Amino acid sequence: MSYASLEVLFSPADFAALKGRDLSSAVAVVFDVLRATSSIVTALAHGAEAVIPVQEIEQANALAREEPAYLLAGERHGLRLLAHQTGQRDFDLGNSPREFQPEIVAGRTIVMTTTNGTRALQACSHARAVLVGSFLNLTATARALSQARAEQLLLVCGGTFEELAYEDVLGAGALAELLGQQAPLSDSALIARQIWRGAEPDLLAALARSRNGRHLLGQPALAEDVAYCAQVDRFPVVGQIQGERVTSCEGPDQDVWAGAIHQPSKILQSRRVPP
Repeated sequence: MSYASLEVLFSPADFAALKGRDLSSAVAVVFDVLRATSSIVTALAHGAEAVIPVQEIEQANALAREEPAYLLAGERHGLRLLAHQTGQRDFDLGNSPREFQPEIVAGRTIVMTTTNGTRALQACSHARAVLVGSFLNLTATARALSQARAEQLLLVCGGTFEELAYEDVLGAGALAELLGQQAPLSDSALIARQIWRGAEPDLLAALARSRNGRHLLGQPALAEDVAYCAQVDRFPVVGQIQGERVTSCEGPDQDVWAGAIHQPSKILQSRRVPP
């Protein structure tokens, strides 16, 4: 599948404008590499039934009251939400992907609230399809996009508070590189791809230089998250928003997807996904 355009939205400043755009013929991929989308991908790969992204803590609490079996996951300033912040109880999980182990999440539905990741997912929820992007499932996502029936591709960077996040731009640039000639690149996509090419030789070092990377590395309990999120193609899973839930695309909507999407790759250096 070839797209008419490939565009990158760099920061939350673009989210408000998204609400007014007609995205009925667009597929969006959201990146919040450190760490929300990496955690969602890990949860799905480890057998979670679904992840429900919400913006506010009270929304998460309300869903858990309706369905006590739900796991609650969330962070503020990178740290797991505790009872004094939630007004009810400690959340079960924070936003470290290393917490989402199979013995904890398999078969479970997780309600997740994070500073920026869930906001980005909801900002483009009216697109024809919305996928969850990370380095962990980069090629699987590219292969899904190569099968999509849509005209426009949007790569949405979650950012940090109201600012651009370097690691999200790297993720968008890596995906633009991997898609090759399947879409004319906008200037924003060209910029992201060029930034990725500069960082590609040592992705871990690049993530460690980012604002969020430095913040995580400064906290011993979270420092290993940076290396975890820098793994390329660890999982073949593709996460897609279905209604209000993110689920694994094992049975994709055939109006959107033209073919199978679970084709794991070895390394990013395989470069382009065939159109």
